[in-house]
Amino acid sequence: MIPAQTFIPDALSVSDAVELTGYCQTTISEWISKEKFFGVWYYNKYLIPKDCLIEYMATKAYRITQKSNKHMSLIRKFQEKQA
Repeated sequence: MIPAQTFIPDALSVSDAVELTGYCQTTISEWISKEKFFGVWYYNKYLIPKDCLIEYMATKAYRITQKSNKHMSLIRKFQEKQA
């Protein structure tokens, strides 16, 4: 589990990505298989470079029509900081 306001490793497991984004494991795995962002298969699990997940969530994820509550919360926090 990755607590808020803490160090986030450079390589994330799918479980870490689920916790950070609020999307389910199936969705994260599907995004990797559809090459929406990069994930490397390592010892029977995917590892996702933190930069790839951030880039996807910050640039291409606007195309997600039904965003998770966590995703919407992150967007609102970002917008508040920009104001």
